[in-house]
Amino acid sequence: SSCKVSPPGFKPTSDNTGIEACPLGTFSDDGVSCKECTGEGTYSDTTGATYCKSAPAGFKPSANRTTIELCPKNYFSIGAND
Repeated sequence: SSCKVSPPGFKPTSDNTGIEACPLGTFSDDGVSCKECTGEGTYSDTTGATYCKSAPAGFKPSANRTTIELCPKNYFSIGAND
């Protein structure tokens, strides 16, 4: 048996015996660790994401960065903003 690197969107389990998908609100571009979507206007609404999505115009990421929501009344977004 040989050691393998986990694919993007996943990370090794805590005991290094398998892999697990990155949870909502995070991504993995390297298969080593899951990173939070912290860039302005970014979110991740799927498990196993390899990158964070950008909120479209008129929307903003939710507080936990797992989805998007409409901008409140009297506010706007040109996209990719918090």
